[in-house]
Amino acid sequence: MHILHVIETLDFGGAEMVTLRLANRLAEKHRVTLCLVKHRGELISRLSDRISLVCLDLGEGIHFGLPARLAEIIVTRKVDLVHVHNWAVFFETWLGVRRAGTCRMLLTVHGPYTDYGRGITSRAKLWLRHFFERRASRDARVGRIVTVSDAIHEYIERDIGIPGNKLQTIHNGIAGIDFEPVRHPGPVRLITVGRLAPVKNHRVMLDALAICCERHPDLQLSVVGDGPLRSELEARVAELGIDRQVRFFGFRNDIDELLAASDLFLLSSDYEGISIALLESMRLGRPAVATDVGGIAETIVDGETGLLAPPRSSSALADAILRLVESPELRWQMGIAAKRRFEAEFHEDIAVGRYLELYRELSDA
Repeated sequence: MHILHVIETLDFGGAEMVTLRLANRLAEKHRVTLCLVKHRGELISRLSDRISLVCLDLGEGIHFGLPARLAEIIVTRKVDLVHVHNWAVFFETWLGVRRAGTCRMLLTVHGPYTDYGRGITSRAKLWLRHFFERRASRDARVGRIVTVSDAIHEYIERDIGIPGNKLQTIHNGIAGIDFEPVRHPGPVRLITVGRLAPVKNHRVMLDALAICCERHPDLQLSVVGDGPLRSELEARVAELGIDRQVRFFGFRNDIDELLAASDLFLLSSDYEGISIALLESMRLGRPAVATDVGGIAETIVDGETGLLAPPRSSSALADAILRLVESPELRWQMGIAAKRRFEAEFHEDIAVGRYLELYRELSDA
């Protein structure tokens, strides 16, 4: 089977990591082509040499020639199935598949919809986008729209109006590793991993940490990742007087080592699908404190593998952090339970198996 994956870039991010890992696994037994629409991105170095890469380098904006370019790739390379990732290029990819007329496609929605704002013009643009998405989804060439969480599934059915029988949830999965958790002596080490962008709401986390440091000034937080808000967040750290407790690491390739050296994973997002960083912490036996948004409650079992807090509340997040900081045995037990849950529900083999089953279903139809 020849599968064409279409995504905007391989910049560092959750959707990009899932696409990269899925493509690499599929390339072990199938022919895989990856088409990057905008530009390459940092993760390109992790791409398997078995994958045929097409980078269109079209940059930002609407690209009216994209459907024709994709149709040419589909026809000349004899693609059997097209797998597009996220809404951004869904409609254009559908037009390309329709133009080629030789195969079917599916879409995976990895996270929240683009924020169009609340003005009249923005609402009109959003309505028009949803109209085209509903139109495309009704075509038999679009075999399925996959969501990485039930929360996204419910949103698409409720707010976009795409029927539930066209939707299917496949939780993200990542590869397992041979690792046995260890207890760390000394001060509790906290870690967060993710893009420094508004949706991650690191500011709430920093405010919560400042509250926690009033009782535990020896706490340490590692902030791993980079993004447009880095300077603003560094300024907030200085303003809160927690410079000694917070270290910004930027983009790193040794995430597992950093997670293994930590005691507690933090996530303060305003929205998430299924967080890859959270799964990475779970497979290393680390409990988590996270905001109860999107698919997080499908990942963390509250009170068993970690603790959930309401979003945008630094005081509630601080309370949850302090509970685990001050309960080392509970923290340890939750970490072990998190590792077991990862192996049973979020291992990469499970997700890859479900996608392969869906590919065969769509190809045989």
